[in-house]
Parts: sequence; structure tokens; C-alpha cells
Amino acid sequence: MSYQKVQNFKCRCPLVQTGVYGLNESHQIPNIPCDRSSNDVFLNQHLQWYHNFDSVSARKLVRAISNNVNQNEHLFSIYERVLKQNISVENYKCKCPLTQDGVFGLSDEHDITNIPCGRAEKEVLCFQHLQFHHNLSSRAAKKIVLALVSYTPTITRLFHNNDHITQSKCAVRKLKGKCPLLSRHIYGLSDHHHIPNIPCDRADQHIFLFHHLTYFHKLNAKAATQLIRALIINKDPREPLFHSNDIIVVSDQVVNHQPYKTKRSKKINEQEKNYSETILDFSTHYQSLINAIHTSINKTTNDNSDNNMMPLDCSKSNQQSYQDLIGSDMF
Repeated sequence: MSYQKVQNFKCRCPLVQTGVYGLNESHQIPNIPCDRSSNDVFLNQHLQWYHNFDSVSARKLVRAISNNVNQNEHLFSIYERVLKQNISVENYKCKCPLTQDGVFGLSDEHDITNIPCGRAEKEVLCFQHLQFHHNLSSRAAKKIVLALVSYTPTITRLFHNNDHITQSKCAVRKLKGKCPLLSRHIYGLSDHHHIPNIPCDRADQHIFLFHHLTYFHKLNAKAATQLIRALIINKDPREPLFHSNDIIVVSDQVVNHQPYKTKRSKKINEQEKNYSETILDFSTHYQSLINAIHTSINKTTNDNSDNNMMPLDCSKSNQQSYQDLIGSDMF
């Protein structure tokens, strides 16, 4: 049987119980009895992704079934390895284990979202699913996946109540959902906050919430993060999250009049600052020398000096800015 035929071979999964083809509990095969045995599947891929077979064992079983080998024959010995030994955490597929509180020691103290999981009937990339659907940190998600790979019972306590296992604010900014701002009077919001575009006319769209709240509703970063975290933990909208004197909207003055800065302007500002500080430092520490210069100039140019001659004054208030000097003819 060629490789291509093995890949395309479809039938119902035979792993409806332990003992078939010599496979028993010592092989530690997950998802037996198989709950997908009622439909035809691409058996080779199914055995690898759902039952964690290594590629050699999966092809061996597929060829045996295609050749009508009896299920009672011992195709695999008790000590034969049939499962993958080096499993990629990122590519591990299984059903989500978070079907109830208390799994692996997880509790309400951890602020994990979407428990019990509404997608527990589907096979998912578990590592990514735990992060984006349940808001677990990558470290906590990896710990759970490794526990699943090693067939650790879900009653095992992997986490304690004081463990910080949810994601940081960076993850909050990547969260997608529907805008909650359908009314001005939720989470303690009121007319005093002057939030624009309420009720939101984009509330039926699945969007990046942080970007939407900051750009469309002009919330500042802190307020947007607070609101998103309230949504994550399913906080009651009637409970006040903000107070009437809280500043949660970005000021128009900050938005519209914030100076545009480039690398060049920043460099010039630093030069201007250094120039002014140097002059001030010079006038402070060498005031006696400056006075002597003034006296010398006045003495030697008593009547013959130009009427436009001005005494040298290095005080900070009378210094021409560095920016003005750049535009003048003296450079």
C-alpha cells in the first residue's frame, strides 16, 4: 500500500475499546473509546492527531485495516511504543480539558475566562486555545499541555490560588470581541465622561476591542484596559467600574495639539537645551569675567562706539534660542 493511499484511506476509527489489535491500557493511548467512530475519517491523520500515534504505528494500523486483518490479532506487542515521543506543545491537538472548575487546581481566584469551555466538544490546538479563549499565560498553557501529553489526571493540582497564570496587558490588547458601549450608563459611565460615539454603531462587529475603544471612543489606555478586563471576568455592567470624577477620555488638546516630533527635531531640541544650559552655566560661574568685559567695552568705545552696540549679556532670559540662530545669517 503506497504512502499516498495510506494518507487517503478513510474508514471509521477502530479504537472503540481497549484490546483491539493488541492495543491495551499499557500503551496509554488517549481518547479511547473513540467518540468519533460513527463517521468515516482519514484514519492515518486521525490516529496521529487524535490518538497521538507516531507515524510508523499509524501507517501500520491503517495497512492492517485495509487488508482486513482481524481486530483480535496482536498487531502490537505490550512493550511496543506506538505514541509520539517528542511532542510539539504548539501543535498538540485535543479537546479542551477546562470543562469545569477545579481542573488542575484552577479556580475563580485565577480570573480565567470561559469556564466551563463552550468549545470542549471540538478538537483544538490546545496551547493556543488556552491562551486566546481562556486568557492563560503561555507558561500556564504549556504546563497544562505537558500534563495532558503525559496523561496526568485532571484532579492533579498544578496551580495554587496565589499563582499568577493569566496574561499580561499585552494580551488584553490583542483580545477580539463586540463593543459593550451600547449605553452611557453601564460600568458607572455617565454623561460627565463625554465619551463619543455612544451608543456604538459598530457593536455588532467582532473587533480588536482595545484599538476600537481608544480610537473610536477616545478612551485612554488605562480605562480601555479596565473595561476589557471587566468583560473578561464577566463583571456585571450594573456594578460601577468608573466614577463621575474619573478622567477616562483622552483630552482633545492632547490629541489635536500634540507636537509632531521627528528624530531630527528631537536632536535639535536636545542641542538647544544643551546650548541654553551651557550659556546659563557660563554666566553663572564667570560673572566676574563678563563684568570685566562689559567695563572694557564701555571704556574703549566711549564715544566712538556704534549706537547699535549692545553690552554682552549672557543671562538666560536674553539668550537667542538655538532654533533662531539656525535660521539667521550668522550660520
